[in-house]
Amino acid sequence: MNKIRIVFTATMSAGKTTCINAFLGTELLHSANEATTATVTEIHSSNVEMVRAFDSNKAIVKEVHALTAEMLKVLNQSQQVQEILVKGKFNFSENLVLIDTPGPNNSRDTNHKNLAYEFIEESNFDFLVYIINATQPFINDDVQYLKFIQKKVQHQKIIFLVNKIDEFDIENESISSFINNLTSYLKDLGFLQPIIFTISAYRSLLIKKFTKQEKLSRKERRELFSFLEDDNIFFDYGLIPFPIETINHIKCQKRFEDLDEDFQDYDYLNQIYCNTGFPYFEFYIKDQIFRLNK
Repeated sequence: MNKIRIVFTATMSAGKTTCINAFLGTELLHSANEATTATVTEIHSSNVEMVRAFDSNKAIVKEVHALTAEMLKVLNQSQQVQEILVKGKFNFSENLVLIDTPGPNNSRDTNHKNLAYEFIEESNFDFLVYIINATQPFINDDVQYLKFIQKKVQHQKIIFLVNKIDEFDIENESISSFINNLTSYLKDLGFLQPIIFTISAYRSLLIKKFTKQEKLSRKERRELFSFLEDDNIFFDYGLIPFPIETINHIKCQKRFEDLDEDFQDYDYLNQIYCNTGFPYFEFYIKDQIFRLNK
């Protein structure tokens, strides 16, 4: 089977790194409220762990057969490193490659912009996931970057993730109206039939860390239990680009295999996870992999 290469890209603070971590199911890549991605990082699912860092001439500057988040953070911040290859035991197909790219709008470092634009223009990939911040959706940096992508990438390869939907101001604007406006905005830019998923990557990541019994910070524990108790009214199932039969099928899928068999709140936890919107994006990716490898 062919490797399916998926590029994740976004302007600063859209939550791109959190989206990738949520897909991985663990907090591997460093995220913060500033530009944190300075390299192109390829992530492969494998039975072995390995990190290999390259300079701008594709020469190997470091290789280790172990994998830690701290190591990746250090390599990502190194001025000598431009690309990183990561292999680890992740819960996704070995036929899938996730690619993290720097945001193009870091005013402190134009190398970020150059790397992002050059990678998209020169590299081969099957899908490009563009993350949009639901709280800052129509900023000028997005317009410039999207105009470039509209010209350089085949539109059927593009998936739009509207992230941080749980932070949306639902008291002053409906999510459906927001998505309708976003769709019109993307069509005006030349994306005639945009595929859009609304998600909360942060909530998805916290749930996955909880089910894997990974360590949560005090703040993460507080926020996890807070949204486990609320009614998740931010999510609108009518916005999922699937028929209702497919939505119900995704809801019923077995997940969280790391939980003990006697865990009593599985159904409720699964419902909360589905309310993050993330499993519908995951299903879309799996379905596209299946279609491309038929």
